[in-house]
Amino acid sequence: MLILYSNQCPVSFPVEGAGEGREIAGPLEQDEVEGILNKFFRKGEIRLLASENGLEGTLFNKVFSSFRNYCLNLDALPPELYIRIKDISQDAGHPDDLFPYFLDHAKNIFPHLSSMEELKKISDLSTPANWYPEARSLERKIIYHAGPTNSGKTYQAIKRLFEAESGIYCAPLKLLANEICQKSNAAGTPCDLVTGEERRFASLEGPSSHIACTIEMASITNKYKVAVIDEVQMIRDSQRGWAWTRALLGLNAEEIHVCGENSAIDLVKRLMLDTFDEFEVRKYERLSPLHWSDTALESLQNIQAGDCIVCFNKKDIYSLREKLESMGIKCAILYGSLPPGAKLSEAARFNDPDNICKVLLATDSIGMGVNLSVRRIIFNTLEKRVKNSQGEFETEKLSTSQILQIGGRAGRYGMDFDRGEVTTMNQVDIKLLHCLKNRDVELITQAGLHPTSDQIETFAFHLPGSSLADLITIFEGICKLDGEKFFMCTTDTFKTFAKMLEHIPLPLRTKYLLCNSPINTNPFLTSMLLKIARRISNGEAVHATWFRIQIGWPLAPPQTTKSLEHLESVYDAMDLYLWLSYRFVDMFPDVHIIRDMRVEVDLLIQHGVKNITKMSKEKSISLENVTTEKLDEESIDSDETYGKYNANDKRSNQHYISSYDNLFNKSMNEKNGRLAKVERTTGFEIPEELIEKYEREDNILSTSLLGKRRKILKTREKREDYTLNTPLVNKMRKSSKTKSVPKNPNIHKARRTPIEARNYTNLVDNQSREDKKEKYLSEIPLKVRLNNFFKQLPAITEKMISTFPEKSVRCRSEMQNEKSEKKDSGSIKT
Repeated sequence: MLILYSNQCPVSFPVEGAGEGREIAGPLEQDEVEGILNKFFRKGEIRLLASENGLEGTLFNKVFSSFRNYCLNLDALPPELYIRIKDISQDAGHPDDLFPYFLDHAKNIFPHLSSMEELKKISDLSTPANWYPEARSLERKIIYHAGPTNSGKTYQAIKRLFEAESGIYCAPLKLLANEICQKSNAAGTPCDLVTGEERRFASLEGPSSHIACTIEMASITNKYKVAVIDEVQMIRDSQRGWAWTRALLGLNAEEIHVCGENSAIDLVKRLMLDTFDEFEVRKYERLSPLHWSDTALESLQNIQAGDCIVCFNKKDIYSLREKLESMGIKCAILYGSLPPGAKLSEAARFNDPDNICKVLLATDSIGMGVNLSVRRIIFNTLEKRVKNSQGEFETEKLSTSQILQIGGRAGRYGMDFDRGEVTTMNQVDIKLLHCLKNRDVELITQAGLHPTSDQIETFAFHLPGSSLADLITIFEGICKLDGEKFFMCTTDTFKTFAKMLEHIPLPLRTKYLLCNSPINTNPFLTSMLLKIARRISNGEAVHATWFRIQIGWPLAPPQTTKSLEHLESVYDAMDLYLWLSYRFVDMFPDVHIIRDMRVEVDLLIQHGVKNITKMSKEKSISLENVTTEKLDEESIDSDETYGKYNANDKRSNQHYISSYDNLFNKSMNEKNGRLAKVERTTGFEIPEELIEKYEREDNILSTSLLGKRRKILKTREKREDYTLNTPLVNKMRKSSKTKSVPKNPNIHKARRTPIEARNYTNLVDNQSREDKKEKYLSEIPLKVRLNNFFKQLPAITEKMISTFPEKSVRCRSEMQNEKSEKKDSGSIKT
């Protein structure tokens, strides 16, 4: 039985002569075979031979694992291979003799090995400059503007762009493209905006002579007089570096201005040797002084107007903002996943001298983007979490380039502060900050490359039946690169999407476009991409109505940080719709509707960002909201505070009980119409029935709350305001161990007419009071009952006297009898 592998899945069929090897050569043990295969695997000569035949790295390991399983199935081995292994076990052969069988097995698993020469020619990436014949036909001049942040290098390049007859600006971010577009139009040079999700024309008459675009959208076919490539050091980025390489080698412009760090000068110069373009370097110095402090901030009490604290995750931003705003300091926040509108709104709040928001909390995304009036940059930490080559997160220190790029945002020339300062949050990081700052910036030696759709389609022609993910893996395994100049950009996200869409019947080019979608692997976004791909496969247009259902439209304002993050994902899903609408025009007809919806989501996110501290304090539902909503189904202001408690006060327990009583007084006596409904619902024994109703319907036990409060009081914590709308209540509800009260069988009769209420009251009065006490005490501690029943009864009785005069005599007599009985018993204080 011979076992072959198609798409890495074992396929078995009978082999003529299987089992004859044992009859000819004798028995063979599996341990002997394993030992021979291990020697074969460890030999360097075998790996060298395999690499020459297209088996490198992961591909070699996969083939060997399959070959090993194939050889261990001794009864199915063909006689020739069986006899060869037997000879090796008796020192009549060498493990290298297995290589021809290994290679044949590899070709059965990966058919591309049979057409290796053709595939190697297709995947030859050693001379990417030759991919752009139109650019090679021009005599181009490359002018490199090199300098640190805030040195005016981009200003000089943009100035030349506005003066030219035609031009294109290639930005790393949509915000920068939008900013240059607005500046160009304001300066009298009509300029269009082109991003993956938007096309905005300066004139209704047609395209303008100037274009501001994100670098991925740069056209390599249109001719321009001047082109500007900004932040060229991004050419080393593991995911997007290919876009800068493509623009640098392929832009069809006579004069190309490249702006970036000094670290990329040598690489760009070497690349221009292959294109035979003229190369010039112009260096700039920083326009405003920058001081690197020897003293850390140490405490948030030392924060000042114009400070920017740089964090490397959103959780730190949320935490710091809550602390600062508890001190009365208003903050703006900026991080990468915020929509452009929210970023501009937060930047405007911070830059506005008349706004009370004077502190900025941001991630490293401020290293490039909108201009900010920052006086001092404060690094919250000098480490950040990054993904390694295996896709796992690990912590690494910031590079010198990152330190200089982010720190250079302080003291921007022409804004409020003409001198910048850089420091850290903790003193222990100061020494490391200076060490990193004084190091030489690591030179950029390689530019990123990425396989094109044409190359993948040609690959698929030679490998019919292979999936897109397999095609990319094979391409990466056999492609030829000039390692001194180029590297292959990571395709992890691309392959993740390719595997997800593998089962959907779509053309290869369509799958390729979908896998290049500008989204991350967020579950919500990947789910949206999968649903959209299915509709495209079925030939169904993606209408706004369908899209609204998928995102749960209309959307509510965010109430927690989690709901805010979900809104950001929804915004990205709308960007995905717009991005695909320019690639599948007929399948996405409702672009204008989605664009209007995106504006609404942006406003919701802006509202959420401004109130993020308040949202974090309102994660739990206040007790006042829950109880009164059940009684009256009306909303109550969640910001009301019903008293304070002091854990260090000797009378704190009594003060606490009093605050709890105030809650009942307010919820029953101060809200219009609520007391009458309570009386109709519960009869005259309001405290007991009301507590039972709270516990039964809301699952919030007053006994649990009071028990938890007693524990808090025993710990003698510092004085704090007790607001029923705090995370403390939610925590107490979750950690409650008190047995809940059994459900009332008459719960469906909670709403009654006045006549039904009187009948119910008579029914309650006719019950044995002793039996009722016994049942009640088995469910609620005596102390809770006494403190709530007796303290509430006088006020409620007075209200009843005015509402139900015919029952007032009985109520007064019952109350006085109970008081006298309890005084006589002497058991009240137990």
